Amino acid sequence: MIIKSGVGNGYSAKVTDNNQLEVVSESKTLQHWRSINKGLVFQVIGDKATLSAATIPILHIQNTSAEKRLVITYIRLQQVGCSAAGIDSTTHYFQTGFGRTYSSGGTAVTPVIVNRSSANVAEATCYDNNPTLAGTFQEIDRYYPSKASDAVVYNKEGSIILGLNDTFECRIVSADTQGDVYARVTMMFIENE
Repeated sequence: MIIKSGVGNGYSAKVTDNNQLEVVSESKTLQHWRSINKGLVFQVIGDKATLSAATIPILHIQNTSAEKRLVITYIRLQQVGCSAAGIDSTTHYFQTGFGRTYSSGGTAVTPVIVNRSSANVAEATCYDNNPTLAGTFQEIDRYYPSKASDAVVYNKEGSIILGLNDTFECRIVSADTQGDVYARVTMMFIENE
């Protein structure tokens, strides 16, 4: 027996010796698929040079797309050159969370598309370098560095989702007055269903 496609293109399917259709399957992460097929994956890096003993927003992101959800897949938080006050201290830690809105200050940063064959632009506004933010911070994660130059990477696999005008923030609560901190976020845009 021959199984034909039924649309007149002459294609047929192969049946194995075990009476099963022979198929080929590829497995890709959703982020890879969105990047290669849609060109809708971006990275943005934020920083704050020279810490002060305060709560400091490192990177603030707002979804400005009316048609797509902003989905965060990876986060890297890093400090460089902190003093003893920024090591294994309950008063020095990174936080990620939701809820605050941009008021003023900081520096606008532009997300970079990771598929260089695409001309898409991220529908998000991003600020680094300690912008002034309003509202209440809702923490979703926290990380305590264990050395002066320390980094942590979170694979969120798309579990952080921002709808229209929703915001996400990486910040440091610090007792240190030296060192630099950085945040990198990988995000993709997915159509609302």
